[in-house]
Amino acid sequence: MDPYYKTELGTLYHGDCCEVLPQIGHFDLLFTDIPFGVGLAYAEYDDSKKVEIYAAECEKWFSAFVGVADLYIVKVPTKNLYVVLPLFVKYLPYIWTVIQFSPNAMTHGPFNLSLYTQYLIAGKPWKRPNTDVFKNTRNNIRTDHPAEMPMAPVEKLFDMFGVDKTKTVVDPFLGSGTTAEACERVLIKWSGVELTKEYCDMITRRVQRESNQRKFV
Repeated sequence: MDPYYKTELGTLYHGDCCEVLPQIGHFDLLFTDIPFGVGLAYAEYDDSKKVEIYAAECEKWFSAFVGVADLYIVKVPTKNLYVVLPLFVKYLPYIWTVIQFSPNAMTHGPFNLSLYTQYLIAGKPWKRPNTDVFKNTRNNIRTDHPAEMPMAPVEKLFDMFGVDKTKTVVDPFLGSGTTAEACERVLIKWSGVELTKEYCDMITRRVQRESNQRKFV
């Protein structure tokens, strides 16, 4: 599988993660933010499919994740959690759920549910957090991606689960490139897959900036 872009630490692949993952090996951690199926305006992926179609896609994704990593941290949608969780458990060794509380969220939705984000945890953690909930008050969005993952929660989860430069990380839905940038910052080896070329270019620019800044520190 030819890389789309490489750094000293990481490799970006352009393609469907279900096709790419079997070709790029095993990792310590699979960390990702799957499409939510809530109608977000992605450049290429249709995020407004009927529930049964979204469920079939989740099943395809999770089956492709099997055996890829020792530990899985997967951000999932509150709205479609009832669809996602049974399929996640079907394929991956689910342990528990970590909740992100975001009091500064722009929209609050029914019962304030959008203030709470779920991360499904599966596999064998080498460090167990002493809490199931963490607070995120920093959402510094820096790209035009419609679902950019903020940096602060990624850094917090890495710390909670002991993800450091002795580990390797893969993100099958790299999106705007937050996982890659987080890894570059703390010298973690990473691989990422992104379906949309426009976002691959976005990731490349973002990682280049981080890599260049590190050289001058």
